[in-house]
Amino acid sequence: KEDVQFISLALQRNFVFANALSDDDNIRKREMKQVVDAFESYTVAQPGEVILNHASTGDHFYILHEGSVRYYSSYKSSSQPGKIGSGK
Repeated sequence: KEDVQFISLALQRNFVFANALSDDDNIRKREMKQVVDAFESYTVAQPGEVILNHASTGDHFYILHEGSVRYYSSYKSSSQPGKIGSGK
């Protein structure tokens, strides 16, 4: 229940979803429930894990529940296994 409320609030604050749903309140609630129900939980296994990169097709929508992420507009991976690369 807590996750449903968290996701719903995050979507309501997102400009994409704020204007994409119906103006009719009953329809809007049903649409929002369908979107929220489609979400799946994903836990990052370890610090430095890449969850999205520029070469991937954007087929997921992420909402950060806790912690932090780093975004790099350019990124060079490390040649050493298990070591995070560098970026700007």
